[in-house]
Amino acid sequence: MGRKTIGFASAVLLQLLILLIIVIPRWSIIMQGRTIILETLPYDPYHIFRGYYMDLRYRIAVPENLPGNTEFKPGRDYYVILAPDETGIWQPAAVADSLPQTLKPNEAVIRGRYRYGQLDFSINQYYLPENRRLQVEKLLRDSQQPALVEVKVKNNGTAAIFQIIIEGQRFRY
Repeated sequence: MGRKTIGFASAVLLQLLILLIIVIPRWSIIMQGRTIILETLPYDPYHIFRGYYMDLRYRIAVPENLPGNTEFKPGRDYYVILAPDETGIWQPAAVADSLPQTLKPNEAVIRGRYRYGQLDFSINQYYLPENRRLQVEKLLRDSQQPALVEVKVKNNGTAAIFQIIIEGQRFRY
C-alpha cells in the first residue's frame, strides 16, 4: 500500500472513531437505562446547524422544588433521587452530593451539575425533525397540560432523552 492510501484510510478511520465517540454514550444510556417521565416547560428556539429544538426546563432542576436543605455550590454535581407519583411522573424524593450506593426498587437517580441557579442534567435540548416542527409547536401552544419527557437514566445518574409526550402524542428523539 502506498503512503497516500494509508493516509487516506487513517483519515477515514479517525472520522469514524470521532463519530462513534459521540454516538456510543447516548446509545448506551438508551439501551441500558431505566425509563422515567419528567414534567417540563418547553421553549422553542433555532440552532443554525441542528435546526429547531425545544429548550427544556425541568421542575426538578430548580432547587426550591427539591426536598431537603441542600446548599448547592456552583460547578458541583448533585444526584436527585426520583420516585414515580400516582400519575407516573417522577418526582424528587431526596438530593445527595454523591452517587447513592443503594436505591429502592421504585427509585432512580439522575445526575445534575449546579450552574446558573439550577441543576443541569444535560438533557435540556430536544431537536425537532423539520417535517414535524409545526405540528409540535401547535400542540405545545394549544396544550392545557405540561409536556412530558421520557428519559432513560443509568445507575450512575447519566441521562438521555428518549421521547417527548404532548397531549398523549409521542415524538421520538
